[in-house]
Amino acid sequence: MAKKRVLFHLDWIVLLATFAIVGLGLVFLRSASQIFFKQQLIWISLGVVAMILSFSVNYEKLVERAYVIYGGVLSLLVVVLMMPPIRNAHSWIRIPGIPFSLQPTELMKFALVLALARHLRHRENQHRLKGLIMPFVLTLVPMALILKQPDLGSAILLPFLLYGVIYASGARVSHLLCIAGCGAASTVPMWMFVMHGYQKRRILAFLDPVKYQAREAYHLLMSLIAIGSGGFFGQGLHNGRMNELDLLPDKHTDF
Repeated sequence: MAKKRVLFHLDWIVLLATFAIVGLGLVFLRSASQIFFKQQLIWISLGVVAMILSFSVNYEKLVERAYVIYGGVLSLLVVVLMMPPIRNAHSWIRIPGIPFSLQPTELMKFALVLALARHLRHRENQHRLKGLIMPFVLTLVPMALILKQPDLGSAILLPFLLYGVIYASGARVSHLLCIAGCGAASTVPMWMFVMHGYQKRRILAFLDPVKYQAREAYHLLMSLIAIGSGGFFGQGLHNGRMNELDLLPDKHTDF
């Protein structure tokens, strides 16, 4: 009966739309790279199994263990800094005997939402600025560790998760705008003292890709050329000229 109730309450429209998007993505990925197509099939299969298993998880018990999960993932963020760098970043943990790497940053997105939900669950002081201190501490600690890797792109996602949770919990919009203003003001010292040179160049390359076409903006410009050469209807599956000439460094990604 419990399984029937779960199936009855599923949002089938969202589920079918998700599978449609995944299926379409697989078609394009197969056109771009046979190797990564096979790998993605494995990941999708594991994801479907994980989704089915999640139906039996009691989210109330999950929230009760939120701090344990958060602490465990936080420990992984410390461990990953001791791992050998991959592409000049300490972002992945290689597990012997397993053909893939663990990226604790992705787990932290889930763990942070759980920890924030656990903290705010039975509190009403988030209506005051003082009540937002602890949620920000829970967010800034892993954010600092992720910046240390360095992974600026993933780090800046955590404040958005924080804002979504505390807004849903009833925090005042005026307080959120005030904090957002302080965050915007902090971009200047971050640019001067926190951000690495290559991170600055990536932003500058986005603003002026022609100037940085030899390195940072190379992939961006090649992608634009690939889209432009295909026109409105494209060149057809498996017929992409830029793909055949191997001019796209990361043709298998969502770039």
